[in-house]
Amino acid sequence: MEITLEAIISLITLFVGGTGVGGFLFWRQHKRKEEAEAKLAEAEAKLKEAEVRKAEIEANKEQQDYYQQLAKDLAEDREDRKRQNDELRAERDHYKNERNDYRDVLAKRDEEFRKFRIKTEEELDSLRRNQARQGRMIEAMRPFMCGDLRCPNRQRVTTLDAEALERTIHINEEQQDIDPYNGD
Repeated sequence: MEITLEAIISLITLFVGGTGVGGFLFWRQHKRKEEAEAKLAEAEAKLKEAEVRKAEIEANKEQQDYYQQLAKDLAEDREDRKRQNDELRAERDHYKNERNDYRDVLAKRDEEFRKFRIKTEEELDSLRRNQARQGRMIEAMRPFMCGDLRCPNRQRVTTLDAEALERTIHINEEQQDIDPYNGD
């Protein structure tokens, strides 16, 4: 086998030309493939980004729902506390009114008791004055008292603490039993 210059040139041309066209076609195919892979990777990245965005949106939505529920619960709690405060105020006002009524009744009772005490003290003073006056009157009448109702000579009568009178009775020899005059 003889290798001629023509054969070598044709082989080199074929090798260079065939490799060049094959390389060119391979390069174009490879470039398209890389572009497709890049687009696919970009699409996957966008899909992942969209999923992350979707997850963020869902998280934000859940967070917003949580905050809305929290705001609703706080509003209900505030209304409940306001209602409880109103009830407590009404109950406090009721007890204040009841306390004031009791104070008024107690003040009225105190005033009535004070007036009653003053009245009883005045009556007691009046009774003491009357008793003293009657005692003086009895003392003044003592010289005119006698236990014997028929006796023209008046003799003094002594009175004891037990209000018993010691009477001086002149008994006639004819009369053994004399009944005192009781005014019956």
